[in-house]
Amino acid sequence: MGLEDNSIEFCLQVSESDCYVRNLEDYVDAAEYKALLQTLGESDSEGRKEAPLASKSVVQGLPTVKIESEGAVCTSAVAIEIETLMVKRERRKKKEERRKKEEDRRKNEKE
Repeated sequence: MGLEDNSIEFCLQVSESDCYVRNLEDYVDAAEYKALLQTLGESDSEGRKEAPLASKSVVQGLPTVKIESEGAVCTSAVAIEIETLMVKRERRKKKEERRKKEEDRRKNEKE
């Protein structure tokens, strides 16, 4: 028993007038199609695009961190992250001040 025994042959005859294919771009815009597929791939069954919500038990299991005063010593990840953000904010402020002073200096030199 070979493949020939189980195969079916189809013969389709189409008239010349039915063979005309119009411009496919009239039907499909590749960029919009890609965007649609990406949107459908990112959203879940409820249509949300963000990460799924955490379960109530996970949220209740998170540690509580109480910050009583600025500069308090705390070794939790939250406190360390806050301290890191404060340091970065100070660096940005100093950088902005230096940039502003440099602009003022250049402006005064031109006058």
